[in-house]
Amino acid sequence: MSGQTLPNVNVIRDTPTSPGHTLHREYTAPPIPRQTENAPEVDLSNRDEEGLQVDENGPYPKPTTDEARMEQKQAWTADSGPQTVNDAGLEHIGNVELQKGITTGARPKKTCGMPRRTFLIVAVVVLIVVVAAAVGGGVGGYYANKNKKDSPVTSGTTGMAALPCSDDNVNDLSNPYLATGATFTITCHRGVPGSGDKQGRPIVNIAQFIHYDFKSCMDECAANTKCMGAVYGANLTAMVQDGDPGANCLLKNGTWEATASRIAWMASGVKE
Repeated sequence: MSGQTLPNVNVIRDTPTSPGHTLHREYTAPPIPRQTENAPEVDLSNRDEEGLQVDENGPYPKPTTDEARMEQKQAWTADSGPQTVNDAGLEHIGNVELQKGITTGARPKKTCGMPRRTFLIVAVVVLIVVVAAAVGGGVGGYYANKNKKDSPVTSGTTGMAALPCSDDNVNDLSNPYLATGATFTITCHRGVPGSGDKQGRPIVNIAQFIHYDFKSCMDECAANTKCMGAVYGANLTAMVQDGDPGANCLLKNGTWEATASRIAWMASGVKE
């Protein structure tokens, strides 16, 4: 096939200027006959009532109102994945970007102007603070009342004044106690024996006072030349309020061997 020239298939040979061109007759579509036979007659007497009728229950599409658009966007957002914001300020929902500021889904529920989760966290923190304050106040009140009860009274005729001893040790005083003009030998939880003084004479009260500590009671005895010893009781209710003997600091007319056991809130001091 060498030496032969192949025709150019892209060249249309049958053109008006090509040799052997044949003029074709232009095609004209036949006229469409009018269908007038057997046509239904139109009753024009009720033409005002005729026309398109609306089926209220028909499957019509929802109107394109703002509310309908909002519902479509909410449904679209729920199925489109997370929302992000790009550098151009557009929110990206799934594969679609919307102008920032347009509502694209249901807003999170808020309580007191805060997101529900934030509100719950704040409420829990406030509750913990309130409970801690209540517990702290209760504990503080308990210890305050306890300390108040444990504190010795310094006035009146009821309650417990300062205790003279703790166990067998004198509180806040040296033993013997050196007062102004006299020295006292102190014995805790002891009083005057029924046998009388060292010579067997009966021991009686020469004076009695109300004092709120053992030291002031012995100072009272030291200032009285007839006083040879003092008995002190811290329980004002038992010794003063009940009227027997009507005082808690008893000045005695003689010295004695402090052998008689007494209750824990009593002590005696005998002049040396």
